[in-house]
Amino acid sequence: MSNLPLATLPTLLACFIGCSAPNTSLGPVETPQEKMSSAGTPNGGAGNQSEVAPTDSGTKDAPEPTMKGDEKTEPAPVENCPGVSIDRYQQWLASGEGPTVPATGSLLRQESDSTIARASFTQDNQWHVLAIWLGNEFGASVNLTLSKGFSLTYSATNDFYIQLRPAVQWSGGAKWHLLIPSTAGQSTTTFFPFEAAQWIKLTALGEPPHTFEEALADASGLVVVGNTKNEISFSGLRVDTYEPPCL
Repeated sequence: MSNLPLATLPTLLACFIGCSAPNTSLGPVETPQEKMSSAGTPNGGAGNQSEVAPTDSGTKDAPEPTMKGDEKTEPAPVENCPGVSIDRYQQWLASGEGPTVPATGSLLRQESDSTIARASFTQDNQWHVLAIWLGNEFGASVNLTLSKGFSLTYSATNDFYIQLRPAVQWSGGAKWHLLIPSTAGQSTTTFFPFEAAQWIKLTALGEPPHTFEEALADASGLVVVGNTKNEISFSGLRVDTYEPPCL
């Protein structure tokens, strides 16, 4: 799947948010800054804007991510995969949902002697979706129950969320979410734990049909979502106890 033609990606990636069971379409969520009163509903890259008033029932406020260790300490280098990859992760993709730049395909680019994944979220009140395939192919399942978390080197001009997507229940927005804070556009390396208390459900996106522990045992992707303008880049990803295969 690593050599998947880009022309097929929009079709394959169309189910990131809204083409699964009922109540999985992406609506507004309460962001750290404000409650969104309206949002686009990504569904295969197309969305009609609708106003939805989310209720507070069952909503759990996003806690501040637990920062462990020195944020400025970067992990030791690993041998990358042939071609372009970041810490052996070869698939960093724009799903075609939301007004992202690029709209579809790979986010990876070579800058000087480094490989960077870059994307722009260009509109407020519109959902944007990016994906990182943990096994370097769609549908790969990774058991991360023994992993303490992941170290992410990134920059962002606004907060966003990462969803933990299990292989068997990939589609739809009803997933467990981790708040990733803005860095004001500065690159930083931060460790984020795989601790259930840090990963939240968002009422507007629906009740996850699985526990966090079940998602961790069947991890297939880290999916980046946000409905505010943002300039995001990634230059490092290390998952404790796990190293992806090169495909």
